[in-house]
Amino acid sequence: MDHQDDGSTTSDDSDYSLEDDDAQEQAAADTQLDELMEEIQQEVQQEVQELQNLTQNQNQQQINDDMDRAYGERGHGRNLRPRKYPTTHGDHQVLIQVPHRDELVPEYTEMVTLFHHEVAFLTEQMSAKKGLKVFGESGAEAIVAKMHQIHYRNVLSPKYRNQLTPEQRRNALRYLMFLKEKRCGKVKARECTNGRRQRLHKTKEETSAPTVRIKSFVITCAIDAKEGRKVVTIDIPGAFMQADTDKIIHVKFEGEIAKLLTKVDPALYTKYVVYEGKKPIIYAQLNKNLYRTLQGALCWWKNLSGFLVDELGYEANPYDSCVVNKMINGK
Repeated sequence: MDHQDDGSTTSDDSDYSLEDDDAQEQAAADTQLDELMEEIQQEVQQEVQELQNLTQNQNQQQINDDMDRAYGERGHGRNLRPRKYPTTHGDHQVLIQVPHRDELVPEYTEMVTLFHHEVAFLTEQMSAKKGLKVFGESGAEAIVAKMHQIHYRNVLSPKYRNQLTPEQRRNALRYLMFLKEKRCGKVKARECTNGRRQRLHKTKEETSAPTVRIKSFVITCAIDAKEGRKVVTIDIPGAFMQADTDKIIHVKFEGEIAKLLTKVDPALYTKYVVYEGKKPIIYAQLNKNLYRTLQGALCWWKNLSGFLVDELGYEANPYDSCVVNKMINGK
C-alpha cells in the first residue's frame, strides 16, 4: 500500500524555514544596531577628541603668544628665541664689572648713550673697610641692617675686656663683613667669622655636618613625580643663627664695624667699647652660631633634624639621615 504523507512533511519544513528566517533577520538587525551604535560612539569620541585638541591648541597658542610677548618670537633658523640679557623695565642692559659705578669709563658711557641701553654694574665683593670708602653711607646702612639681625636673634652677648682671659682674647674670632652692590643698585652686606683659628682645637669629625646623598635626592624626586606629590622648597633666614652653640666661642668686632654695632643699640653696646691702640674693639660671646664657625653647620643640622623628628614626628631614613619621612592621612 502506498502512503501519502507529502502534506505533513511539507508543512514541517515550511515552519522550520520561517523560524530560521526570523532568527536570521533578528541577528542581522542586531548586527546593524551594534554597528550603528559603534559608529555613533566613534563619531562622539571623534568630536570629543577634536574639541579637546581644539582647546589644547588654543591653550598652547595662548601660551606661545604669552612667551612671544615676554621673550620674543622664535627664529634664527633653529626655532630658538632670541638671547636676552638681564633686563630692567624691559630694556637691554650692558653688563660692566667695575669696582664702583662712579668708575665707569667714558668709552662705555658713550656706547650706552649711543644704543640707548641701560647699564647693569657688577661690582666686586669687598671688605667692609674698602666698601665703606666706596659706598659711603649706603654701605654703613647695609652693615647696620645686617647686624640688627644678630641683635634681635640674640646671637651674642657683649663682654667687658677684663671678663676674658688673655688666651680667650687671643683666640677670639674676628667678625668679618663684606659689601657688594647688586645689579639693582642696592648695597648688600654679608657677614661671617674667621673660623680658621678653630682648626687648631677641633677635628674634622667634630665639625663635619652630613649632607643629603645624590641618590637619595634623585629617588625622592622620582617618587614625587610618580605619585604626583606637591613639592615645596623653603629658605630659612639666618639658618646658623637658629642653632645654639655647643662650645664657648668669643668674637671681636674691630674698627668701623665696632662703631656701627653701637648704632644698633647704643645703650647696650657702647659701654663695651675698648681701644687697643687706636682701634675700637668690642668683645662678645656667641649664644648661637655664625657662618664660618666650624661647628655651625653641624649644630644647625642637629637643631633642624631634632625639630623634625622629636617635635613633628618625622622618622629619619635608616639609609640617609638627611631624609625624613612622615605618613599623613595614610599617605
